[in-house]
Amino acid sequence: MQIVQGSLKCVKVESRSLTYDATAEGKELTLSYDFLVMATGLHRLWPVVPKALSYEQYVADAEAHVAGIEQAEGKSVIVIGGGKYRIFS
Repeated sequence: MQIVQGSLKCVKVESRSLTYDATAEGKELTLSYDFLVMATGLHRLWPVVPKALSYEQYVADAEAHVAGIEQAEGKSVIVIGGGKYRIFS
């Protein structure tokens, strides 16, 4: 899994690609994708999806979702946005 940070410039649905200003590189880059998720953001009180009743269950649910994504070999998924987040320790 690769995480990139930047500002979206253009989505080209017909060619399944997007252009963004890469924060770390300081330049404009292009990515291609198989699936695109536009997550415009939503702020909810903890716990957010997945709905868990404890921090431990929330972490277990999140890890299961990540494992499912990692098993999608040969496919690329781009998530734009994602809303607010918080790390609990």
